[in-house]
Order: sequence, then C-alpha cells, then structure tokens
Amino acid sequence: AALAIGALAFGAFAQSLQEAELPEMFKDVFSSDDLLMGYVSYMTTFMAYFVAAFSVMAIQSLRSEETSTLLEPIAAMPLSRTSWLLAQVSVTAIASAGMLLLVGWSAGVGAVFATGKNSLVVDLGWAHLNAVPAVLVVLGLAALLFGFAPRLIGVTWLVVGYSMFAGSFGGLLNLPQWALDLSPFAHPAAMPLEDFALQPVLVLVAIAGAGIALACVGFRRRDISGG
Repeated sequence: AALAIGALAFGAFAQSLQEAELPEMFKDVFSSDDLLMGYVSYMTTFMAYFVAAFSVMAIQSLRSEETSTLLEPIAAMPLSRTSWLLAQVSVTAIASAGMLLLVGWSAGVGAVFATGKNSLVVDLGWAHLNAVPAVLVVLGLAALLFGFAPRLIGVTWLVVGYSMFAGSFGGLLNLPQWALDLSPFAHPAAMPLEDFALQPVLVLVAIAGAGIALACVGFRRRDISGG
C-alpha cells in the first residue's frame, strides 16, 4: 500500500517536473531529453528496486524459519523440499508481479491527474510488468543462495544496492556500459520511453528460472538445519 501511495504521488509530480526549469543533469538521470517520459521510465525502475527488496526479505524469512526450527515439521511431511521451496518462491514471484502492476496503475492515475494523458495508466501498468523479470533475477539469486549457502543470502542486497546506485547515478558518473549491465534492471526496455523488447525479458526469465531450479537442487541435498 505504501508503494502504491508513493507511486501515486510520484505520478502526480510528472507535469510539474516537465514544466520546471531543471538542470541538464536530470537528462542524464532520466536518460532522455523528454523529461516526462524519462521521469516515468526512471520511476518505474526505481519502484522495481523496492519490490526486489521485498523478494529478498521473503527469502530471508525462510532462512529465519529454518534457524528457528520451524521448518523441521515440514521436513517430516510427505511434501518434498522441492515442492515446498517452489511454492514459497512462486508465491513471492506472483506477489512481486502484483505489487508492480498495482504500483504502475497507481503511478498512471497520478500522472493522468497531472497531465491529462489517460493512456499513461495502461502504459505504466505494462512498463512495471516489464520490470518483473529483473525482480525475478534477484529472487532467483536469493533462492539460489538459500538453497546452497543460506548464510550468504545477504549478498543479494549488494545486487539491489548496486542496481539502485548504477541506475540512479550511472549516467551522471559516466559509468562504462559493462558496469551498467551488471544490474539486471538495466536490460529490460525503459518503457514507456522505449518500446517493449522481448529478448531481454526472455533472457532474464531464463536466468531467474535457472537460479530457482538450482536452488531446489541445493535445498534438497543440504542439511535443513545447517547452511
């Protein structure tokens, strides 16, 4: 709910940003001379960082359950470890996608009030869904670490933090392209500023799927109370 309210406020700020006399540095931050489209595209990715943080916390909660022995009864049930982990990750993935869609619609509503462009509701909804594969990569990494080395799940926060840093300041600092590409959020098209691109979405989904599959292998083999 807090993200949706924040997105509504950010969307409502769109027209004021467009009419304001802003320094040239904002064009580097938004990666566009079109401040309105650049702004809403940037905010789409910015909101995706917070949803990625949610996905990391969801996996960390599984580790907390494990260390508090709450998973021991699950280990004794007929439900396989693989099925259990897949269920937990699937719920987190669906919740993340739902959060992004809600946030996109909220930002669109705010932008409509500010600009009068009704199409922004649909455009920003699709734009936020376009960020889901990048969030899934973060989720897949967190799950992978949970499966093999649960004590290292915190490393996933470095990915989220670096992605936020590179996405926000990479243009200002003139970071090389390879440094920007280290962030999974750098690869989907910057909708609605750019047209949808299928290839990066498929690649990110494949990477996320591989991470989750390997996580299931690791979780099935390791000591459930260790790490």
